[in-house]
Amino acid sequence: MIPRRYEDVEFDKLPQIVKDKYPLLRKDKKGLYLFGGVGTGKTYAAYGIYKQWLLDREQEKDVIQTINKENEPKNEMRKNNKGESFYFVDAETQKRREELLLAAPKIRPMMRFENVPQMLYYAKRDYKGETDYQDSILESGCVFILDDIGVEKVTEFVEEFMYMLINNQYEKVYPIVITSNLPLSQLAEKLGDRIVSRIKEMCEIVEIKGEDKRLGK
Repeated sequence: MIPRRYEDVEFDKLPQIVKDKYPLLRKDKKGLYLFGGVGTGKTYAAYGIYKQWLLDREQEKDVIQTINKENEPKNEMRKNNKGESFYFVDAETQKRREELLLAAPKIRPMMRFENVPQMLYYAKRDYKGETDYQDSILESGCVFILDDIGVEKVTEFVEEFMYMLINNQYEKVYPIVITSNLPLSQLAEKLGDRIVSRIKEMCEIVEIKGEDKRLGK
């Protein structure tokens, strides 16, 4: 679900540097670490990436469905010249479909958008036996956007949970999009070097510059 405030986000209106880096998510499985001051549009950019990723995923699914629909093998019962029935296997169409599917773009993983402080709030509730939220995050199989990392109060739980989540993405060689008010050097002071080291290896670092757009309204 996209919050109402960001329903009208348009990818084409994102900063050019973000649009230029976006193809790396798919092509090179390289993530983005977007950082900058408060109100510079990092969350807006993240939702723009999110919407575009889901749109591209639907287009990939449509291509696969079209190939399957237009190249359905006509396997059927037929009769030979002697009037004997036999089962005809449309191997030619089957081969063509397999070749087209092999050449078509694979359907990218689903993307999941999480505001980090809110995600950690729900994750902590697991200790009360109220939810299985931690497992739903760590076992989701999604590509993640982690919005507003670094504003949370760091505890042992926070550090370990964030490490497991980012390490999961690292080991699966999944791209990840992260937004923060902090450059990586300051994020390391909060979350530790082992987390930031992985982020640095996984992501292109992009600074979002500008004044606080909220104050200018």
